[in-house]
Amino acid sequence: MFDRPELTTVVCLNLSIALGGFALSAYIWHLRGVLSRFADNVTRAERGTRRTLRAAPRAIRRSQQHTHLARARYRHLLQRLAWFQQLLALSLWLLRFARRGKGGKVKRL
Repeated sequence: MFDRPELTTVVCLNLSIALGGFALSAYIWHLRGVLSRFADNVTRAERGTRRTLRAAPRAIRRSQQHTHLARARYRHLLQRLAWFQQLLALSLWLLRFARRGKGGKVKRL
């Protein structure tokens, strides 16, 4: 059977192709496992992200409301501060006026 070189060449070529096919199928099988694990990890991460971000719109809305309230309180405090500054200025003016005598000079109390 192996006395004809053409036959030997064809058999060797077929065996090489078969071994290459087996090696390729083993590599594809391994790659399938790697990709399957990767897909599982991505799915797990996506579920965790979805679970975490599900409450995000509510939290953002609540934060916006708190920011609005804080700004309103700040504006109110600025108004009160301006009122107290005016009151202080008036009080100092009255104090200076009360310290002055008839001659316009400042009296020492």
